[in-house]
Amino acid sequence: MIEATFFPTSKHFTKRLLSCVSLMLCLMSLVSCQQQSLLGFRPLAENGVLDLRQWDFQKDGVIPLNGQWTFYWQELLEPSDFEKEEEPPGFIGMLTVPGRWDGYESNRGTLPGSGYATLRLQIRVGSTSEPFALKIPDMATSYKMWINDRIVSVNGSVGKSRETSAPQFLPKVVSFSADSEDLIVTLQVSNFRHKKGGVWLPIEFGSESEIWKKRIANIAFELFLVGSMLVMAFYHFGLFILRRSDRSTIFFSLVCLFVATRTLVVGERFLIWLIPGFNWEIFQKIEYLSFYLGVPCFYLFISSLYTEFSRRVGIIITSVSLLFSLFTLVTPVILFSYGILYYQVIMLLLCLYIPFVLIRTIINKREGAILVSIGVIILSFTVLYEILAENEIIYNLSLSSIGIFIFIFVQSVMLSIRFSKAFTISEMLSEELEDKVEQRTAGLKKAHEEIVIANEKLKETQHQLVQSQKMEAMGTLAGGIAHEFNNILGTILGYSEMLSNEAQADSMVKEGLYAITQSGNRAVDLVRQILTFSRSDSMELSPMMIQSSIKDMLKVIGTTLPESMNMTISIQENCKPIMANKTQVSQVLLNLCSNAVDAMRNEGGVLNVELKEKTLDQKELPEGFKAGLYLELRVSDSGIGMTDKIKDRIFDPFYTTKEIDQGTGLGLSIVHGIVQSHSGFIKVDTSPGKGTKFSTLFPVTNAIPIDTPTIDEKPKKGKGHILIVEDEKDLLNLYRVMLQKQGYQSSIFNNGIEALEEFKARPDMYDLVFTDQMMPKLTGFDLSREILKIRPEIPIIIATGHSPTVSFEEAKKAGIKDFMTKPVRFSVLSNKIAELI
Repeated sequence: MIEATFFPTSKHFTKRLLSCVSLMLCLMSLVSCQQQSLLGFRPLAENGVLDLRQWDFQKDGVIPLNGQWTFYWQELLEPSDFEKEEEPPGFIGMLTVPGRWDGYESNRGTLPGSGYATLRLQIRVGSTSEPFALKIPDMATSYKMWINDRIVSVNGSVGKSRETSAPQFLPKVVSFSADSEDLIVTLQVSNFRHKKGGVWLPIEFGSESEIWKKRIANIAFELFLVGSMLVMAFYHFGLFILRRSDRSTIFFSLVCLFVATRTLVVGERFLIWLIPGFNWEIFQKIEYLSFYLGVPCFYLFISSLYTEFSRRVGIIITSVSLLFSLFTLVTPVILFSYGILYYQVIMLLLCLYIPFVLIRTIINKREGAILVSIGVIILSFTVLYEILAENEIIYNLSLSSIGIFIFIFVQSVMLSIRFSKAFTISEMLSEELEDKVEQRTAGLKKAHEEIVIANEKLKETQHQLVQSQKMEAMGTLAGGIAHEFNNILGTILGYSEMLSNEAQADSMVKEGLYAITQSGNRAVDLVRQILTFSRSDSMELSPMMIQSSIKDMLKVIGTTLPESMNMTISIQENCKPIMANKTQVSQVLLNLCSNAVDAMRNEGGVLNVELKEKTLDQKELPEGFKAGLYLELRVSDSGIGMTDKIKDRIFDPFYTTKEIDQGTGLGLSIVHGIVQSHSGFIKVDTSPGKGTKFSTLFPVTNAIPIDTPTIDEKPKKGKGHILIVEDEKDLLNLYRVMLQKQGYQSSIFNNGIEALEEFKARPDMYDLVFTDQMMPKLTGFDLSREILKIRPEIPIIIATGHSPTVSFEEAKKAGIKDFMTKPVRFSVLSNKIAELI
């Protein structure tokens, strides 16, 4: 019953569609013939002169500047070069435009595709005040054009080598007025990135209105094609989602998508207008890939409709296309552009094979075979035409877009008929299965809800992962900065300390060196803060007075406060020391102050920071803490405050009340972790509209803080032969000079491999090894292990600006005597060497 009602309507519609397609094909052929015939009546340039004095631009329209242009090879000449009496150098004859110079026979031999040249054409327009315009297509691969003495168009950067030139494919329209009866076109062209060189497409000349009319018409037509194909692509992709058993829809969707992409990058190359700075190399790869990948999708679509098509041929076409695509991805344009010719041969074979198989489908009376055959015949005709035009066998008239559009239109109609039939059958079956559908609706609804919940959880997990990756990337970046910056600081501080020891007391030189050292020390602290913020610093705790660190950090914070906020500071100077990591305590203060500033962002307010000792009894302490003396760091603000619900979650990782991209939700979580690792705890006092107060409390210690050695500490002298390994040249020379002044002999190497070979050759010559940790090829730790295998008793000192892979404890276990942090002090290094030798 379905067959009887469906096919009569289908046949009637098919007849009408055949009539429409036939008419479109005839019109397309007529347009092609008309273009070719008009070309024969148009004047051509001869010996570098094009006479258009008899040409009526309003009546006869636009004319291409085709014909013989004077050709100056390997010369970039400007209009001023032709004003001299002598003939400019480089003239080798006439070049037919449009045309390529690769393969051009001259007195210099056969020209290659790579190179540069100047082309020149004299256009005789007579006396006229009419505004003119040029429609300039892309050419290989950059150019600069003058009309008389005025530069009218530049595309890319013209140069005499690959390094000095930059390609660009951007069709342009330039308008100008004729200031004389003769217009001299001077055109510089350079190509070092494509197989073809020269002006391969016609440059069109005409009245300004006609040129712009043609330009706008071309863009409008291409955008119409792109829009139509994208609509078809998304429509058939939706059909595939609804009915995945029919793979023809997904292949058809991909064909439309690749065709739409290719339409954007050929012809008027509209994609470059959308993205002006688009990379030329990538742009070319997109053009070729859209062609290479579209062909197998086209074949897979046809073969999915009819079993007469060979599966083996599909595998071959797909494999070959993927190989060409891979070749395009991994090679530059000047290489992969040669592959298109071989691929076109495959296309010619495919254009013969597919119609042959379609004849069999028509004989077998397969559904829709006639419609598919019509579309394929039209498409094959236009593809063959463009292949011939691409190889300059016939006139270059773009017909492939029209052919593809007709093919896609016919196939979409055919697919719509198939789906209409399928939907009709589905509607009939749905009436019988309605009860079952209703029974399953509840289950599907529940499954949908579960999917929604799962998607939300997945989004949250993905967000957490992204934030974690950001923090990891920040740590890696900070580590790299610390390593390089510490090397620089090591050179500065080393030389200043060494010179300070030789300078006279109370001299200006001594004072200047002291100022350099103090600035260097502040830079060292800044590096440590960077490592702290990225959570890259080690968690080594030592007894310290944190008052000065708090003051230094508040100076930095104070400079970043908005004008609407004030800061008050109260620091008890005689606070006892705590077991702490200096930079991590600074991070606690920074994160708390940052949260306080965010809380007062809209209305402004007061940021208050206090540091004082506080005696706490057992009632005031959380479980597990002992009563006694604590150091309290309090940060409070007069901001918006928090509700109890928010307060209960503020220390959860990734929890934040800020907008997306306004915060990671990790700040207070990091604070909580640092305070816990310092055996302390946090108190929070807040309410909506009344501000927030964070109190971090650390137990004080009776341990004596360890002072950092100063530049005034006198270095000890000694004797011995030191093996020094450092990849930073300035530091390497500094260490050599420093140790030489202290009486040591040294051998220096800028990489671990050469140093190891030297030590293997003369292991008993050295009394101590001093090496950098972060070096290419062989790290200091790996070098030390190899040296200790040869001489287990030799003392080794490792220095590092930042080493996330090796800790001090690991170095000690491996037999390394000391592990210094860069920048290394002159006195500390010399004293340690004197101690170990």
